Amino acid sequence: MDLVDWLFNKVIRLYVKLFLILAIFAFILTIFIEDQIMSYVIFIWSSIHLLILLLAFYFHVRLKFFIKDDLNKLVLVISNNTINKKDDPISIISLYPLYIPEGIKTVDSNARVVLAKLKEFPFVHCVARTIYNFSYYRYDWLKIDKLEFDESSNLLMIGDFVLYHNKRSAIGWCIRLLTRCHWEHSAIYSGNGRVVEAVPVGVIESVLGEWLSNKNIDIAILRLEMNEKQQYKFIEFIKSQVGKKYNYIGLFSKFWVIITGKSCDGLMTPLTLFTNLLLLSFVFFYCFNAPELPRIGLLFLVFSSAYMFDCVYHWFAYSSNLNLIFENINEKPRN
Repeated sequence: MDLVDWLFNKVIRLYVKLFLILAIFAFILTIFIEDQIMSYVIFIWSSIHLLILLLAFYFHVRLKFFIKDDLNKLVLVISNNTINKKDDPISIISLYPLYIPEGIKTVDSNARVVLAKLKEFPFVHCVARTIYNFSYYRYDWLKIDKLEFDESSNLLMIGDFVLYHNKRSAIGWCIRLLTRCHWEHSAIYSGNGRVVEAVPVGVIESVLGEWLSNKNIDIAILRLEMNEKQQYKFIEFIKSQVGKKYNYIGLFSKFWVIITGKSCDGLMTPLTLFTNLLLLSFVFFYCFNAPELPRIGLLFLVFSSAYMFDCVYHWFAYSSNLNLIFENINEKPRN
């Protein structure tokens, strides 16, 4: 691994994780340090971001040209680009060994076959790049036919995942917008018609029948492939969480992971570059024209950073010898 590869693969990833802490610390410093000095610090900080952005764009364009006529190389780049492969709803559904239990009737009769096929290549929509495939990849077709679902039957097993979508929920809409997934919430079936879920007041048990009877709520049922011992441990863990407080810190961390994580091929486009430059220009504007308002400049830097971080790192792009990388790539994807 050469120096540039190492820099973007290790240092940038660490910086992304620590950025919010640094930003909060900078906000606190604005109380104790003169506005002019803080504006100067923010200007230097933003200039570093601009340099990273331009450097990343150069290497990403180089890699894009290298793979544009080779589908195998494109697939390899896509499958290796996601840093947090199991931290967003779509990746969880795609990459975990989840399946639709037998006997569960879905609204889309093809759902069971399609889900199984997608797991063979979970990033197929990134290659197809059609509106249809992007829409289909939201997984709304997993929803069950509630009219045909008999809650009193033995279709459900303790430990089944219950995905949740509320058509009337504003918070749910925001979550779906950020995650690009139809399902904004999930719960675990705990038996006797109840589910364990994490809500703002804490981890509680709810009645599944209330979701089934509400016409504004869609649900999907997925089952995790595991042996009897794994299932027992999983159920014990879920039940032990009931009564605990809601993990707001974990939620915020997950939110940051989602908005700064890469999607599809992970390579920066001209539009992405332009948007990043536009956001950074607001930071520079406040640094030069309103240095007495450093917090506003810092706020724009935070906003721009989330959009910048989702596209600057892709370890393939910075390697000095791309041919060698593609010839000697390990069978196991490298993160």
